Amino acid sequence: MNLIVDAGNTNIKIGYFKNNKIVKIIRFEKEKISNIKLPSINERISSIYVGSVIPSFNNKIINKLHATYKVTPKLIKNQMFLEHFDLSKFNINEIGTDILGLAIYIKTVYKKACAISFGTATFSIAVDNKKLHGVMIAPSFSFAFDTLNTSTELTRTNEFDAKTNLYSWFDYGFNTPTALAAGANHLAKGFVDSLIEFTSKKYNIKKYCVCGGKTKTLTFLKQKKYTKKIAVLEEPILTGYYFLTKDF
Repeated sequence: MNLIVDAGNTNIKIGYFKNNKIVKIIRFEKEKISNIKLPSINERISSIYVGSVIPSFNNKIINKLHATYKVTPKLIKNQMFLEHFDLSKFNINEIGTDILGLAIYIKTVYKKACAISFGTATFSIAVDNKKLHGVMIAPSFSFAFDTLNTSTELTRTNEFDAKTNLYSWFDYGFNTPTALAAGANHLAKGFVDSLIEFTSKKYNIKKYCVCGGKTKTLTFLKQKKYTKKIAVLEEPILTGYYFLTKDF
């Protein structure tokens, strides 16, 4: 069994891989790393790899995994991706490891596609085999509404819960929560539509994928126009890390 860790800005996910498939996933908030109890595994663990965008937590994660499984985890470094992509035009130290993990997944599964991740941050990549065209990063739409919570009384006075209501409405709202939710949903849809138009014309991309924790709340993705064109991915970054580590 192999363990792959995706340490993101908000959550840490551990994927337990057996026979090239994820058999278990656990996830928890990064601040709970010291107190979380990881499950015991009866099978021998061959390797543990950690992909992280939170360097200040790396030692805590590695120490926790080593103490639990008695295997020394290895940190996934951006230089490990150089065999898969020409990254000469990038400052390799500025690319998020999670972005490269997603790129490996796209290259392996689709060869050529545009992927959009709706997580703590919103980002998009366009991949064509060994070519990573680049990265687009936008603030998470939920954080924009968090700003409204702190700078105005608009959402505070209506007990607007961004986590559960943010993308749950698409028509014009009839109160503050539904009006805010509709606005957020249209912002996300506009971002997707713009990327589809741009990448199809400039890069001749025909395949599109979405992923990330916020994806399941995007109601517009259930429209037939999008279900025919866009694949919803489950844990592509974890799986991308797994594809990468099979080389090492």
